[in-house]
Amino acid sequence: MNKNVSISSLDAARALSEQIIRWLNQEKERNFYIAVSGGSTPMILFHVWREFYMNEIDWSRLQIYWVDERCVDPRDAESNYGMTKKILLDFAPILPKQAHRILGEIDPDFAKDRYSKEVLDSVRLEDGIPIFDLVLLGVGEDGHTASIFPGQYNLFNTNEIYAVSLKPLSNSVRITMTSKVITHAKHVVFFVTGAPKAKLMQEIFEGDSAAKSYPAYYIAKNSNNATFFLDEGAGRLLTYP
Repeated sequence: MNKNVSISSLDAARALSEQIIRWLNQEKERNFYIAVSGGSTPMILFHVWREFYMNEIDWSRLQIYWVDERCVDPRDAESNYGMTKKILLDFAPILPKQAHRILGEIDPDFAKDRYSKEVLDSVRLEDGIPIFDLVLLGVGEDGHTASIFPGQYNLFNTNEIYAVSLKPLSNSVRITMTSKVITHAKHVVFFVTGAPKAKLMQEIFEGDSAAKSYPAYYIAKNSNNATFFLDEGAGRLLTYP
């Protein structure tokens, strides 16, 4: 696991943005397949893309997918797609066919099967596994990532591309990319900000016994190429470099 720690969340978002642009420019002759997450931290990144990188990113080559989605209407305030659309997609020169949303408003089992087929039909495959250029993740304070929560070990080992999951306590229904797909991505990036995540990051990087129950730890350890982009708050307990 690699880490990049910046002074502020804005600086961390800019460091990550510039790294993504470098990856995007490595193979200019083809499309770039990215899966994005919801939640509060990606909002920072999407605002930064909109404000600082609108003319730096080759939007025409992006094919945007979602790591996970809440099973709600896209106009609902909880919709990951709706958040991304409101902050970024409505302003970037992206055609509707470039944004591949999960249909959170329909039956979850049908929606995850439909989306799995769309991904399998459009993303490059290796041994039947879709290979994304970039999977962009956050980390919850309970160590979850995507919509894979502690104790949901079935989502580590399933052969499904996307699966239905339940958020503990609230039992809200989610659709999530499974760890098999995430860990095979060309680049897996965790974007984590804020002092409340500092202890969690320390546990993950030190391989603390508590971390071994965290889906974020499992995915980071088993990914081909995982990097954490952190602000000083989230990274304050880590050793350097």
